[in-house]
Amino acid sequence: MKRNIIEHLSDRRSKRPIPYNHRKDIIANSNNCSHLTERCIDIPSSYNKIFASAWVNKDCVIVGTKCNKLLEINVQNGCKREIPLMRSPYPREVPDQSAGIHAIALNPSKSFLATGGVNVNDLALYTLPDYRPYAVGEFHQSLAVRYIMDQRLHALYRSQGW
Repeated sequence: MKRNIIEHLSDRRSKRPIPYNHRKDIIANSNNCSHLTERCIDIPSSYNKIFASAWVNKDCVIVGTKCNKLLEINVQNGCKREIPLMRSPYPREVPDQSAGIHAIALNPSKSFLATGGVNVNDLALYTLPDYRPYAVGEFHQSLAVRYIMDQRLHALYRSQGW
């Protein structure tokens, strides 16, 4: 029975013993795991800590930072572009200290992206692949965002008393 390296790592995590006759197959197949190689990408020092990320497509990842910036990074050629954050049309106080972007989610069809906005209490929706602003809503700071269906978004928010 041939097994790949991913199955081997899963077994190691669950601490299931691997029969001796399978070990040779695992070693032989371990050369096929190029998708697990690490490669460094330079990010400008003006960006502070990456809090959230999501793959937009096979080449691009979008990251949210502690300094409240949204950045698309092409991992193939290293190109980076900053995505302007959406601002709520309703005037209200913006906190002095931003807590950063803690959540990024793409819907299953990858036509929408949900994340934070200029105000830490905003939830912004962008259309993909061009990141056009679609909608912004006022909530409390979002800590996690997930699409459960293509048009249904759930979010976990920090309560005001926290």
